[in-house]
Amino acid sequence: MTPDGSVHHIMLWLEDAENDLLAFKAYMNVRNPESSSSILQAVFHSVDLLSDNPLMGKVDDIHGTRIFSVPDSPLKIIYTAEKDCVYILFIPHQKQQWPPQ
Repeated sequence: MTPDGSVHHIMLWLEDAENDLLAFKAYMNVRNPESSSSILQAVFHSVDLLSDNPLMGKVDDIHGTRIFSVPDSPLKIIYTAEKDCVYILFIPHQKQQWPPQ
């Protein structure tokens, strides 16, 4: 618990989420390096928000995951939240269908 009484959840990145972010970074570094950094900062800021507010994301009733659209970014965070831990599962592009078919 933090001094203000809020709970700060442990954030665990699964390999798929890390790979998604690395692939996006590599793509953006070629296409638009200037925006790559700001988009990655937006993702990490969103993950920080989720560590304090893990129920912010929209519930996906079918798969038990949550979806958080990263503001000012073409990415979304797919995650699950438990008592004291948030698992970052995937970070696909907003245009990618979730869940995949």
